Amino acid sequence: MTPPIVVALLGLAVALAPQAPRPVVMGWIHHGTVRIDARTRFGGFSGTTEAVTGKITETDSAGRPVGAWVEVLARSFVTGNRLRDADVRRTLAVDRHPTMRFDLDRLEGSGGAMTVHGTLRLHGVRRAVAVPVEASAGPDSLRVQASFPVDLREHGVTRFSRFLGLLRVEPTVTVSLDLVFEQARSHH
Repeated sequence: MTPPIVVALLGLAVALAPQAPRPVVMGWIHHGTVRIDARTRFGGFSGTTEAVTGKITETDSAGRPVGAWVEVLARSFVTGNRLRDADVRRTLAVDRHPTMRFDLDRLEGSGGAMTVHGTLRLHGVRRAVAVPVEASAGPDSLRVQASFPVDLREHGVTRFSRFLGLLRVEPTVTVSLDLVFEQARSHH
């Protein structure tokens, strides 16, 4: 479910987009939304959060992000059902693993469609990931959007059923994110 964090960092790649009036320099996430879509045998549900933080920490001489991170508060996902919210928190073991984090290693591609490579930490497990992103740069901002599958089993998440197995959640979820990085001001 934390892979959305990964996508936020992918937005950093947008700095390379030719439509940008100038390179994006170090900056913070101004606004971010992460959504996780899960399926069960009886339908599906979504959990969303806006408790997303992140920063472009370093750029190269061309203004390309070479250091960045994105973090999501794991307990902040809301599904619209309090019992399901509590179950999601138990499944993710948010008391032991309060955040999901993505650290940028490198970017691939140019223009608006890019692939972000990095390390995703979810449920205490770190895994290398590659996520395709769409990025667009404005005069003082960078918007990154992505949607990608995450197999929770690869992150040590194993609790997928309730009610004696009658309600089983599929282990692969879809993570979607929409992140806006705002350029850092020189006085910060």
